[in-house]
Amino acid sequence: MTDYYRIVPWFSTKEWLEVYNSLYSTTSDNDFPNALKWLLIWKARCPSLPSGIESTLSLLDVYVQDTNAVDKTDDQLIRLAYSSAIMRFVNHMFDSDAAKGKSLYRIAETRGVPDWIVDLRHDTAHSNNLPSLELLREATSICLQWLHNNYWLLHKEILQDYVVNKNQMLTPVLEENVSTLISVWTMLSFLVHTNSEVKSLANIPLDLQKSLFNDIQDLFGNAINLSNLKMPVRTLISQLDTFSGKMINNINKDNFIKLLVDEESLVLSTKVYKAMSTKKKGLDAVYVKCFEVFLQFLTSHDLLEDFTLEVIRTTERFKTNRSQSKLAAKWVSQILKSLRNTQMFLEQAAKKKLDVQNKTKKELLSLFHHWFPNSKSCPLFLDLKKPVPLSFTDINIIQPIITNYNPNLTLFISDLLHLVRPKLPNPIKNRICKLALLIASPQGFHAKSDKIYTQEDFNVQLEDMKLDNLASNNVDAIILDTSDHGVECKEYSIWKKASGNHAWSTCPIGLLPWQMEENVSNEMDID
Repeated sequence: MTDYYRIVPWFSTKEWLEVYNSLYSTTSDNDFPNALKWLLIWKARCPSLPSGIESTLSLLDVYVQDTNAVDKTDDQLIRLAYSSAIMRFVNHMFDSDAAKGKSLYRIAETRGVPDWIVDLRHDTAHSNNLPSLELLREATSICLQWLHNNYWLLHKEILQDYVVNKNQMLTPVLEENVSTLISVWTMLSFLVHTNSEVKSLANIPLDLQKSLFNDIQDLFGNAINLSNLKMPVRTLISQLDTFSGKMINNINKDNFIKLLVDEESLVLSTKVYKAMSTKKKGLDAVYVKCFEVFLQFLTSHDLLEDFTLEVIRTTERFKTNRSQSKLAAKWVSQILKSLRNTQMFLEQAAKKKLDVQNKTKKELLSLFHHWFPNSKSCPLFLDLKKPVPLSFTDINIIQPIITNYNPNLTLFISDLLHLVRPKLPNPIKNRICKLALLIASPQGFHAKSDKIYTQEDFNVQLEDMKLDNLASNNVDAIILDTSDHGVECKEYSIWKKASGNHAWSTCPIGLLPWQMEENVSNEMDID
């Protein structure tokens, strides 16, 4: 089947056949109002309808109006509507042949349309008088029948459903192909590592070369020529990217992402991690670079966002696989740092009004290091042209992530908060990070304390709040004064100084003093 498909306004073959049967039923009376209703729905879904359907809609709309008309004394408007519909029919259906220089009469003779219908079209366009209503009705019936024979019937014979991404359930063969594709990209990612000496296909070790070539041929047949061993590995990656994209388009995204993070995934393999990384807190640059091409492949096909969200879900499975969930959290941190690089770069480019879309990858990296010479915390660069996904910049979207109980959250929450736009004040980010640390390690905090807190402790806390408000430039913050004169509030504050005219000590818990007075007043009214 071709890789190119036409988007149509009908939902399925069943819906198309319902319209067809309403128009040209052979077993019962035609249901023109129902057919018109569906054609108008199609018009709303797809304003540019195929010529055959557009002509059918124009003719049918007038015919239904004429049939349902109550007052038939003045036929001028309905004649005008019929004439316009017939003129549109001739223009639509003869347009391609007329563009070749043929006359409308010659086209009508070839296509089996009576020449007097072409006369009606000319009378409508050039004459001062419209054709008679009886003649227009007859022409409309002939045109609708012609559309049946030359459009609807032909499409009925070849019409079939094609569902985009039709694979809600992965078949064993398809699942094996997807796993092979992931394996090929992971292997290529290792081969083009900066420390690798593999530059061309000939440099690949024979056993690995044979395995790689077999996998590529199983996936794409002879579409990729592997006979030239002098071909650079980067050239092979470019060719594979195109064919892999077509393959991914026919695979359900959710199923593909789940295979990326399953137990056999090299990205989340603790064995590979232990063999290549020595860092305890983060990931070694050498280890990260081994997967750069693989992650760039996901980025170019808009899969990185879903992949990262799935890896975040893996970090929450700390009870079933603690080591893998922790490795997943480190990878989330690394990917978010890379996205932060992209965010800083695009924001700087916007300030300088620089168009980065036409620049090469090498030029973009050079610009990044020129603008941010001290940014060496993340060795991973993905696509400096693509903006950061909304899933990582909207505080409302990431709220479920940062509020969910996850001991591994402390490994990447700071990187996630740095991406939020508008920017969060530093005191707010610090508090969220401290809260995540508290949730992740409750054993480090005492649930009970023997300390007796006094007014002085409260005063210290208020001073901290003042400093935080000043640091975040919060002009509407409440300014508190802890002197003996009570609490003063800035304008627009919801707090007010309590009145000393009420007996607060005699007021029951749950009521305010003036509510007590209201109760007494109500009781007196009842008596």
